Amino acid sequence: MTGVPEKQEKKELSSEEHRLRLFRLLSRVPRPEREARERLAAWGATPEEAEALIAEFRGMSLLDDALYARLFVEGHESWGDDRIACELSRRGIALQDVVSALEGRDEEAQARALAAGWLAGGMETRRIVGRLRRRGFSGRTIRSVIEGKDEIPW
Repeated sequence: MTGVPEKQEKKELSSEEHRLRLFRLLSRVPRPEREARERLAAWGATPEEAEALIAEFRGMSLLDDALYARLFVEGHESWGDDRIACELSRRGIALQDVVSALEGRDEEAQARALAAGWLAGGMETRRIVGRLRRRGFSGRTIRSVIEGKDEIPW
């Protein structure tokens, strides 16, 4: 006896157990389809099982990449469109859903509001520019904010 525990064999989960696990996962917070598919694979679901469950949960509106994208955009007001688009793409959201979620968003107004707050806190213009860049605001938006500085009390 070496004192090392023996390897336990992984228990095969039934389709119903996969369904329950996926339901618990999706009932907490919205997730993109790609993540649900990856989780199912990690739990041992076959690709056919996973696709059937994805379709079932999509039919119940518990998986909706377009809604996920809109909620993500709403929750990341301090990010620029470029960073949001990149992150949603990385999470497997289709381009048309990303474009639709960003539609009507005023990136320049967001950048102006952020810049005004940072300026009021005493931050230098060059640091504000760097911060806006890191948050994914486009060069055009940053330039517009800086050139329109008459609107912000620099």
